[in-house]
Amino acid sequence: MPYYSEPLLSNFEPTDYAPVTSPFFNPPEPVPPNVLSAMKVIDFVGYATLPRDLRGKRYVVSARPGAGKLATGRGFVNGRRESAPRFRSDKDRKREKSVEPEEEASPGEVPKYYRKVEIKYSKFGIEDFDFGFYNRTEYSGLETDILNSYTNALLQALHYTTPIRAVAKAHICVDCKKEHCLLCEAGFLFRMLEDAKGTNCQASNFSKAFSATPQASALGLMDDDDKSTTPYGSLIQSFNRWLLSTFSAEAVVDGETFALRPDSLDHLSLGATPSAVDQVLGIRTKTTNTCQNCGFVSSREATVHAVDLQYPKKPSGDLRFSEILRSSIIRETWTKANCSHCKAFTPLLSRRALANDNALPPVISVNAMVSTPEVFEVWRDKADRRFLPPKVCLRPSPEGELQVSEEGEGVAYGVKAMVVQIQESPELPGHLLSFVKVPPNEDGESTWVMFNDFLVRPVSEQEVFRFPQLWKVPAIVVFERDDVASVLDLGKLPTQLDPSVLFQDVSLAWNRRNNSIKHKALTPAELPRPGTLIAIDAEFVALQQEEMEFRSDGTKNILRPSHMSLARVSVLRGQGEMEGKPFIDDYILTKEAVVDYLTEFSGIKSGDLDPNNSPHTLVPLKVAYKKLRLLVDLGCIFIGHGLSKDFRTINIFVPPEQVMDTVNIYTIPGRQRKLSLRFLSWFLLKKDIQTQAHDSIEDAKYALLLYKQYLDFEEQNRFEDVMEDIFVEGQKVGFKPPHDRPSSPAAFPPLPPVSAPTPPPQKQGRHLQPPGQGGYRRRQQH
Repeated sequence: MPYYSEPLLSNFEPTDYAPVTSPFFNPPEPVPPNVLSAMKVIDFVGYATLPRDLRGKRYVVSARPGAGKLATGRGFVNGRRESAPRFRSDKDRKREKSVEPEEEASPGEVPKYYRKVEIKYSKFGIEDFDFGFYNRTEYSGLETDILNSYTNALLQALHYTTPIRAVAKAHICVDCKKEHCLLCEAGFLFRMLEDAKGTNCQASNFSKAFSATPQASALGLMDDDDKSTTPYGSLIQSFNRWLLSTFSAEAVVDGETFALRPDSLDHLSLGATPSAVDQVLGIRTKTTNTCQNCGFVSSREATVHAVDLQYPKKPSGDLRFSEILRSSIIRETWTKANCSHCKAFTPLLSRRALANDNALPPVISVNAMVSTPEVFEVWRDKADRRFLPPKVCLRPSPEGELQVSEEGEGVAYGVKAMVVQIQESPELPGHLLSFVKVPPNEDGESTWVMFNDFLVRPVSEQEVFRFPQLWKVPAIVVFERDDVASVLDLGKLPTQLDPSVLFQDVSLAWNRRNNSIKHKALTPAELPRPGTLIAIDAEFVALQQEEMEFRSDGTKNILRPSHMSLARVSVLRGQGEMEGKPFIDDYILTKEAVVDYLTEFSGIKSGDLDPNNSPHTLVPLKVAYKKLRLLVDLGCIFIGHGLSKDFRTINIFVPPEQVMDTVNIYTIPGRQRKLSLRFLSWFLLKKDIQTQAHDSIEDAKYALLLYKQYLDFEEQNRFEDVMEDIFVEGQKVGFKPPHDRPSSPAAFPPLPPVSAPTPPPQKQGRHLQPPGQGGYRRRQQH
């Protein structure tokens, strides 16, 4: 289709020719069931008696409710404003319209921005989806087109809890050998969310590590779409309990962990330093079991990472949150078991209390455990008060007792984040979203932000703590101590990755061949500095095929895109004596089932990703990711072709000022045509590449050469003319190197001599080389 920036004469609004009662805004009503049940079919024609309630209305033209909003452009389609384009490729073809304020929901109705959001796919892929329509803030949302995306809400809550984020980011700076370490993946994800500053992100690497954990599958934490029947509110609470416990174990590497307490508080810790995660959110408890037969008392200490709220069997509406929280931490239960002393099967009184008066952590994670309508009545808004207060005060005693109040003396904790389940009706599936209290702005004011996956918007504190009806049910509440900076010294934590990972040449392949090694690792003297040029390209394999449906008119609708996984990444030096020499050429160990190696496009063959058969340098995904993460932190300039899609699949965010993508460089504004690396190399560099299979080193090398060529064109002030010639020649050959022609335009036969015409005036400052010298020639006018 031709490009146009102004509305065409034929593209006039429906309101100019269709009234509000037009069928354009009023699709036909379905035939009532009572008519269908009484209908008789004669010669393929149905006849039925006109119901009494429809008599006198056969010729009345009326508009459906909401048709007026559609006619005036203020309507919503599937929870989305109709006036805004869904895809980026549609933006330039639509007239700019002012964004109107959201309409307030009527009492009992779920606000539109609370509803589940879904990604739609155009022919240009997911990169064409207009995520910016859903997020106009500086806080990045998370996408939903990955497995187990229900964890997005909790990951956002943990990311904005400062001590947890600091520990996770510090963990990626140590040499963690665990392949599927969730704390490592959380640290990488939190770094990406920090750098993106409003650009949507994915938790795909975290999801991959989570899915590869056998314990998570055994506990039923996987969201298997149709197979999973557990409500998301219960599922996320089980996940929260398990994840924090897993974080606690992973924070200890080779028997060592970070000491976060200030030196003045070191004397309060007895024994070995607990896990860094336990120092942040572990409640140290002491449980005593008293035998009612012999009076023998046994005790054991443990660490609680998530507090499950315990409600009375018949909860009343006048309960206080402080009472419920206290009875959930300090609690007594009766059980029958064999006494280890008298060996009798007898009742045991089990009492859990605090281990000491310093057992409370800086962060407390609470599972709301709202599983019945009766329990929700405790949380439901009352006329005079609300159940959940913004702050609570906890006062522990040396004897292990605890007093909790909403105000008064003690350690003050404020609500930092909250995860809630949204379900419009029992028949519809629910989903999760989170509310987060973001750090203070320049004015010193803290605001609340709602994360509904990739829909992000600021909300008021009053809205956060409202629970009007069952469509909004609390799941997780995260409390943070007001004086957290005085009890945790986060400045001790490392913030820089170890650069030695770039100097090492390691491989998991048992049969790596020397002739397959095409790279040479960097030396310490070559450590990149801010602005260092590097060229990169990556190859991928498919772990899941694309799912689509075909309509009756022949068009197709993509239901879920193919699931790709990084298979090879190559990084070349972009400057210096060894310019063009690779220093990273890693094949990625893949234990998941590969459905398509895409050999024609990736060059990856069966066995290349298997340590028993691969002849290449084979590393785990985390090792390759650390190298790329370090190059981003060092300020390198990444040069490549189609990098946005590569970075998206790798699951890393690179600031735009550090990316030189030849797809975006060699383009003409206003044209959607993207030029392939093969065509550009054929036309500009006079080289035929990718003749057999893609090779990431070759692709990165020619992307670097194209970038250097672009700099030369800009210096000569003739880049615009070159682009015109590229598109003219491209239209002749279909933007593909012709197979039935010589290998490059430089080999074209010379033009026949022309009898001394008057040369046309040249543009100021733009001089193109004659044919045969640079491969570019101007079009002759006949």
